[in-house]
Amino acid sequence: MYVLEALFDTISAQFIQIAVPLIFLVLWWASIKKARMVEDVPTSSIRGAAQGYVELVGKAEMNPQLDRQSAPLSGQPCVWYQLEQRLHGNSLAVNHKKTVSMGGAPFIINDGTGSCYVDPQGADLSLAKTWRQGDGKEYRIEQGDSVYVLGCFTTVSRASLRRLKMSDKIDGDTANLISYSNNDRQPYMISSRSPRKLARYYRVIAVASLVLFFMSLAYSFDLLNLMRIF
Repeated sequence: MYVLEALFDTISAQFIQIAVPLIFLVLWWASIKKARMVEDVPTSSIRGAAQGYVELVGKAEMNPQLDRQSAPLSGQPCVWYQLEQRLHGNSLAVNHKKTVSMGGAPFIINDGTGSCYVDPQGADLSLAKTWRQGDGKEYRIEQGDSVYVLGCFTTVSRASLRRLKMSDKIDGDTANLISYSNNDRQPYMISSRSPRKLARYYRVIAVASLVLFFMSLAYSFDLLNLMRIF
């Protein structure tokens, strides 16, 4: 039994030595990729946006299908919110987050040339307005907030709007929608930062991840050498 426990501890330690640096390396690569996407994709006007992967910047508006709503933790009125709950694992599991609720139907952004529905499902959020309470964290977007969205822009029909639980109070038979892209090379991002600040934000994360990668790699080699001695 002692031999098995010692073997298990050794395998677990070696797995952690490999996994932790790899996590930071993947985070570095993902952050660099997002920063380059934000920098390379030009901002389009909603009226002139082509179908496909685009960058939009506009003011947030309430979906006309919804009544007034408030975020669950802060109680602040908002056009959209998401509530995450941190789940605690045991000694062999990593803590992780789970989305437990999302506020209503997709919201709208307006850039002065037109309006577009934003379906936040699956987006990478970088929002300034957050609220923590216990193990819960709230993200929210309020009326009039400046919002940056990078995603898949399409023109959809009334039937699609109803299926997505969006308002059919539109002029004509179609409306604009930006949402998650099925292309893994095209990240879906929603942020309250400007494109310039968002790119800088991801580059800071990339630099920090690279530093932590080398630190964890050095620690792993030191720990491995120590285990060989004993």
